[in-house]
Amino acid sequence: MRILWLVNILMPELAAAVGLPAPYAGGWLTGQLQRLDAERNHIAICCVRPETAALLVREVNGHTHYVLPADADWAENFREILRTERPDVIHIHGTEMESSLALMRLAPPERTVVSIQGLVSVCAAHYLAGLPERFAKAGFFKRLLGKRLDIRPIAVAREDFARRGRSEIALLQSARHVIGRTRWDEACTGQINPARHYHFCNETLRPAFYRAPQWRYAECEPHTVLISQGNYPIKGLHQMLEALPLLLKRYPDLQVCVAGWTRLGLLPQMAGGGWKQRLRQPLETWLFEYDTYLRRQIERLGLEGHVRFLGPLDEAAMCAAYRRANVFVSCSSVENSSNSICEAMLLGLPVVSSYVGGCGDLLADGQEGLFYPFDAPYLLADAIARLFDDPQRAERMGQSARERALLRHDPERNTARLMEIYEQIVSAAEAEKE
Repeated sequence: MRILWLVNILMPELAAAVGLPAPYAGGWLTGQLQRLDAERNHIAICCVRPETAALLVREVNGHTHYVLPADADWAENFREILRTERPDVIHIHGTEMESSLALMRLAPPERTVVSIQGLVSVCAAHYLAGLPERFAKAGFFKRLLGKRLDIRPIAVAREDFARRGRSEIALLQSARHVIGRTRWDEACTGQINPARHYHFCNETLRPAFYRAPQWRYAECEPHTVLISQGNYPIKGLHQMLEALPLLLKRYPDLQVCVAGWTRLGLLPQMAGGGWKQRLRQPLETWLFEYDTYLRRQIERLGLEGHVRFLGPLDEAAMCAAYRRANVFVSCSSVENSSNSICEAMLLGLPVVSSYVGGCGDLLADGQEGLFYPFDAPYLLADAIARLFDDPQRAERMGQSARERALLRHDPERNTARLMEIYEQIVSAAEAEKE
């Protein structure tokens, strides 16, 4: 079968071939690509990236990669790619980017399927959850300077979600086929387009998480919490900080480790650097609102020395971070199906999660992990303490979660299901043509 993918990242195999840094997000696509190769499919992959000034076409490991410039005429590029590839099925991974709508408008709708990763149109409504009201607006000068320095204040970032959400809604309204994996994305896409055909399919995670040793309490660092992201408000790190003073009363050695990219606002001010750097630093502190807010909360709540920012981690380093942790926490204000929760479950690391979005479909509360309400940091603290205090219960939960995750993320089963969806779409399109 000839398959055309549109993805939001530069695939790792291509990044290595052209000498660009490999992405840390979207790694599950690599695992799925390897499995589809085993089914003898011809797969071409498109993405839109700012790293290239002109359409880049490169053959890597039997796949044709197309990288479109961010400021290109996408319609012209997509038309040429569709003519060249003549795909039996077009798979658009994610609705978040406007390039997805550009391809949807040109691709034959009867042969096109859209996977739900997250829904920015819905996430925009949750963007400011748990933050002071002052972040809901950004003044004229803050907007102007932010635009000049390419730094988005919180209100502007939320507006960007809402703007992309309008493109997302237009995409889903024209989609005939949608792939999802939670009741949340089924409900949300159904409200936008009741006529779409919803296909259920779980995801295959990054290969390293299937090979890594299972988490064991005896091998972890007690009273260590891992959070996989904290660089923007939806991930809820500000709520985690509110829970920490309650935990520190009982666990003075507590450490919260935050993986992922971190902006300058959370880093110590650089000494020296010339007058331009010294002038720019206070502006960046003012404009990097969320990061500055987190830093000030750390100072106000006396959390210095208890919050560590690990930076971006590759698969192996992320596996090691999970296995060192005592508990994994997802404190997001909204999620569809958090791959970080799923990775923790696959390793057997006990999970505490806010009960939001599609997270309720991932684990059974009290048996495979613990849920708490997003807006109740004191209950987040209680859930973490229960796992800290009862290592045997934590291990039992982790084992139960691992058993569920091994079934849900079984590569063979998920590939078979995805191929079944592709075949159903192609058969229906052929029948419609007749």
